[in-house]
Amino acid sequence: MNRKFCSLIFVAGLTATAAFADETIDMDKQPNLSADEIRASLFPHDDTGCDPIEAAKAKMTCMGFMPTPKVFSLPSKIVFKLGSAELSEEAKRYLNKFGPTVSVLEGTDLKVLITGHTDATGPHALNERLSQQRAESVKTYFVRNFGAPSANLVTVGVASSRLKLPDQPAAAENRRVEIGRK
Repeated sequence: MNRKFCSLIFVAGLTATAAFADETIDMDKQPNLSADEIRASLFPHDDTGCDPIEAAKAKMTCMGFMPTPKVFSLPSKIVFKLGSAELSEEAKRYLNKFGPTVSVLEGTDLKVLITGHTDATGPHALNERLSQQRAESVKTYFVRNFGAPSANLVTVGVASSRLKLPDQPAAAENRRVEIGRK
């Protein structure tokens, strides 16, 4: 194959990857997403129409161009109370939209990443522990209420290292959970 042509393909691939890298859907701006829209964003079909969840269940892999999965940041109006990892009833209503997707991962090697965050108040060690607890509370909710396979749900706490509002480190909006793919 022509070297110039290969270089163009490589550069185009890098550009496409950079354009979609780490795209976060802020559910403050899109609060009415359906369970189907969430599934399609977390586990998008490739350009041939291959469903990655169904392919994984059959121990196969989709071979077409696969769009980059999205990350969901739960709405700021359902943030955690200061020092708490307890899910509010409104938070549970939002998490219910993810239930149909996480419940069908049994028998696959596909992983959902649940990331807990804190604001920048309090000692770092406490925030690390609290952010992990927030992620774990979401995982527990999915396992108990939707039968989601625990092994397919990966949790991580990042404390205040990735603030949603960096110019307001103590803002309640920083106390959140994000759900994406691992």
